[in-house]
Amino acid sequence: KGSPKGRHIRCGIREQNMAGISSGLATCGKIPVMATFDVFYNRMLDQIRQSIAIPKVPVKMIGTHAGLGVEQDGSSHQSVSVPTYMAAMPNVNCWEPACASETEEILDIMMESNEPEYIRLTRHPVEEIDRDYKIVSGKGVYVVKEMPEPDVVFVGSGTMVQNCLEASKKLEKDGIYSKVININNYGEAYSREDLENEIPPYVGVVAVQDANPSLHRDIINRRLGRSN
Repeated sequence: KGSPKGRHIRCGIREQNMAGISSGLATCGKIPVMATFDVFYNRMLDQIRQSIAIPKVPVKMIGTHAGLGVEQDGSSHQSVSVPTYMAAMPNVNCWEPACASETEEILDIMMESNEPEYIRLTRHPVEEIDRDYKIVSGKGVYVVKEMPEPDVVFVGSGTMVQNCLEASKKLEKDGIYSKVININNYGEAYSREDLENEIPPYVGVVAVQDANPSLHRDIINRRLGRSN
């Protein structure tokens, strides 16, 4: 206590053990933070569900090198399915920040929480987005580009928010005006009415995430009552 010595436990390539150790530490009153490549959360889904999610112990889970762009690490390290699995876990708050400042604010929320928390991070350099909001617990939908009567709405998460903003800017040159929404908390975005309030009826929605498209596509369709 009062010193960082002994606070780092290296588990090697034993992700299941890491989840079990983290659960035990949390049960004993500690606040464990466990981190590995996002793709390796596939290996410990059972341990997370049984030892962290269901008992609702405050383990903080960090997945790095998310998505397809892991460069020299190759396809074995590409994480596309983990967000869908983690969003389906009971009691787990799932985060995917759009930039560095969002990451800082979300980490503060995670560390103050008494619940299981998961955050998905990229290894890419990401530009800071121009925003006028502060991340708060209990909200997952934020407008990063407003448009009163948009022709289309972009819904993005993580690094893809920047791509949405770039696409929106290019479309304006062709007279197509768009609104851009940032979803940085999967559970909060889909359990509240924020998403419905921000997307006008009869306007096309383009959902963008560096992951399996089913997470945003299917849930957005269900929330909006659309078939495709």
